[in-house]
Amino acid sequence: MTKWFWRSLLTLCVLGFAVSNRPAFAQSPVWLQSVADNDGTQYTARAEWLYFTRGSTVSDVPNVINGPDAARLSFNDSDFDLEHGYRVTLGAQNTDYRIEAVFADYGNWNWQNAGTLNAGLSFDEGLGTSWPAGANSIDTTTFFQPLHIAADGGLGGEADEHDGLGPNAALADPAPTYNQFYDSNIRDIQANLLTNDACSNFQFGLGYRNLQVDEAAGISITGTFRATDIGLPTGGLSHATLTGVAGLNFLGGTPNGIEDESLLGNNGAPDQLTISESFNTTNDLNGFQAIVSASLLKTCRFNLNAIVRGGAYHNHARGTAVYRYTGVGDDTSIYGRTATNSNDVVSFVGGAGLQTGYCITPNLRLVGGYNVIFVSGVALAPNQVDSFTSAGRYRVNTEGNIFAHGGNLGLEYLF
Repeated sequence: MTKWFWRSLLTLCVLGFAVSNRPAFAQSPVWLQSVADNDGTQYTARAEWLYFTRGSTVSDVPNVINGPDAARLSFNDSDFDLEHGYRVTLGAQNTDYRIEAVFADYGNWNWQNAGTLNAGLSFDEGLGTSWPAGANSIDTTTFFQPLHIAADGGLGGEADEHDGLGPNAALADPAPTYNQFYDSNIRDIQANLLTNDACSNFQFGLGYRNLQVDEAAGISITGTFRATDIGLPTGGLSHATLTGVAGLNFLGGTPNGIEDESLLGNNGAPDQLTISESFNTTNDLNGFQAIVSASLLKTCRFNLNAIVRGGAYHNHARGTAVYRYTGVGDDTSIYGRTATNSNDVVSFVGGAGLQTGYCITPNLRLVGGYNVIFVSGVALAPNQVDSFTSAGRYRVNTEGNIFAHGGNLGLEYLF
């Protein structure tokens, strides 16, 4: 599909150069002599297929976990493929000005990552003792911070045991499994006024633009919960510790905490535990943009333009962080919390591109091009994990940047 797109765009350019020296076309400006109403106004309708990707690196996201499997679960390495989208443009123009309304949906970018860890996961200071030194771990710099706080005796958590997901130093449990995702979508609405001087190689414009950026990201890890006693026997993370120390809410099941029942003399079966965190963000950007278009090549049938646009925007950003720690099997206790916050910030949206057009008939034109979009000052879903202040209050992180690029190919009809 990618080769087909670039071949089509190359063919369009070759056709334009091929006809550029034909005198018959030079004497008959096909596109300019098309249908117009009594006052010289022409109307255009354009439909385009978009093929875009987003920048493959999300920066400044903390580790999901520390240890030998940290790189496998890193959101910094999330890689979006090319996705299909569409753009629709309606316009009206005379010999002086052009107005246009644009709507674009760049498609839904999706990244998924699933598998099995190579080692267990320590929740607290048990790494190197109850869990071997080569195991994975969580702390106050990673995901799952509330769970670490509940388990770490030095932070007010359970001091008489070491907690985590097996296997550990004593028990050869199956390794934990994980499931990870990152989704992103961009929608674009514009209303622009531009100059339309056929005798000038430069056109200038101003426009209103609304950009909507919605994202979701999350990670879940499921494994065998183990609590190794180093003091008084407790058998797990208590309800009081999870709610009072870690600040979690009891959401369902039995309010008895998270237990390793193999140590309590019940049925001898340890609990299966799923720990998950997910984050959603919305960005509603509204502002004005300046537009400059330069004609690089122009004949009666073919044109090649370079376009640059940019502006400052008001961004109403909203983020939601959802923490869930769920017992699976004998213990169905669910603990977690949900936090939501919004903020208004100044963002920047800019872009550049090359656009071509080739007149097939006096009323129909083939259009294509390549574009880049840069957005700064937005809330990205993976960045929300480290947005809890020292007081435990969540604040949406709006320091993210987006770089998207790709091609467009379509038809424009003039009437």
